[in-house]
Amino acid sequence: MPPISDDEKPFDIPGTWEWVQLGMVVSIRGGKRMPKGRELITSPTEHIYVRVTDMQNGTILADDLHYVPNDVYPKIKDYIIKKDDVYLVIVGSTIGKTGLVPDMFDGMNLTENAVRLIPILIDKKYLFTMLSTEVVLSQMMSRVKHEGQPKLAIERLRTTIIPLPPLSEQKRIVKRVEELLDLCDELKY
Repeated sequence: MPPISDDEKPFDIPGTWEWVQLGMVVSIRGGKRMPKGRELITSPTEHIYVRVTDMQNGTILADDLHYVPNDVYPKIKDYIIKKDDVYLVIVGSTIGKTGLVPDMFDGMNLTENAVRLIPILIDKKYLFTMLSTEVVLSQMMSRVKHEGQPKLAIERLRTTIIPLPPLSEQKRIVKRVEELLDLCDELKY
C-alpha cells in the first residue's frame, strides 16, 4: 500500500502509535446478492441472510430474519460473516454503519451492501470504536462514489487511515469508552 504522507494525517498521535491504512490491519471481504430471479424467504432454513436492515445499534438484530433457500445456498456459500468480524455498510444512505457480529450469525450469508472486516493486527472492539469516529467516517464519505446509488468501493475503503496504538493501549481505550457509554446510559435514567 502507498505510504501515508504527513498531509494525510489529520492530527498528531503519541510516538508509540502509528497511522495505518485499514487494509494493513484487516482483511476486507464483500457479501453477495441473491442470484438473478431468486429471492430471500421468511421460512427458516439453516442459512440466515444478513441484510443492512438487520444491522442496527452496533449489532445484528434477529427480529425479522430472512433466509437463503437451500437450493440457492451453494451459489453464495462463500460470502459469509463470522462472529470475530466487524461489519461495515458500503452502499446507500447508511454507508459507514458498523457493528459487531453476534454468535448466532457466525457463518451466515452477508448482503452485497456490506463488507466483513476481519481483524488481523488490531483488536476487534478497537476497530469498531475507531470506525465510528468522525475522523474515519469523514474519510469514508469522501471516498464514496455518488453515481446512482452511493457506494464505497472496497479498494477505496482499504486506504482509509486510522491511528493504531499498541494492542494493550487499544484494549485500555475500549475499556474506557465502554465505561463512559455505561455512565451515559445511567445518566439517561
